Amino acid sequence: MKKSTILALVIVYIVSFLVVGILGIAIRGYDPIVYVSDIVVTDPDNGAYMTQGTASEGYDYWYRSVIHEDHVSLRIKATAVPENATYTNLDFEVEEKSYYTFNEVEGTYGIVNFYGLDAGTPVTCRIVIKSTDGKKLQKTVGIICMYI
Repeated sequence: MKKSTILALVIVYIVSFLVVGILGIAIRGYDPIVYVSDIVVTDPDNGAYMTQGTASEGYDYWYRSVIHEDHVSLRIKATAVPENATYTNLDFEVEEKSYYTFNEVEGTYGIVNFYGLDAGTPVTCRIVIKSTDGKKLQKTVGIICMYI
């Protein structure tokens, strides 16, 4: 090789070493994926309308009894943990029944609309909340409403 080629390569090497060292440029070959480790389900109304408990089947539930109302809308909020997870959207799966409908709002809130309730008969809406990050983490919760 000619002296000028070697000199050019040495200068490029020194300049690149100084730029990376001074400016702190870091190159990563990939972006790590942070998976959802837990799904936290809460009552967005802070217990103003519903009472929390655990069913014998092992899932959490929220309970509300209503007086003189045969149509009730109850909200539930699901949050992916940790907050810096790569994919924080959640999917809600509900089997529609004749006593309620379910609406998902922005992958975070679910609204259960109970209607046509019979007095003294509790109606349970079971919701399966799943992560969308490929890890397939899921949590089952129930919303129970009873017209008294």
